[in-house]
Amino acid sequence: MQPLTVTVAVSGGAGSPAVTGSVTLTSGSYTSAATALSSGNATINVPAGSLALGSDTLTASYAPDSNDASIYNTASGTSLR
Repeated sequence: MQPLTVTVAVSGGAGSPAVTGSVTLTSGSYTSAATALSSGNATINVPAGSLALGSDTLTASYAPDSNDASIYNTASGTSLR
């Protein structure tokens, strides 16, 4: 088992300012620490052994900070690229 580095990008859409807030990854019993977005991106290091062997699904959840709370809602989604 090896560690995994995941980069999550959050966008408010074309013409919107960079989104601020934090992102958390979850999968089964694993939940990452909330990681602050920087220019709409967050990089999260998943320690070796944290995910199931074989295929697994990570879900990213976004929570706006006080700057964006009135603009954006919380959101979650799963995407592989």
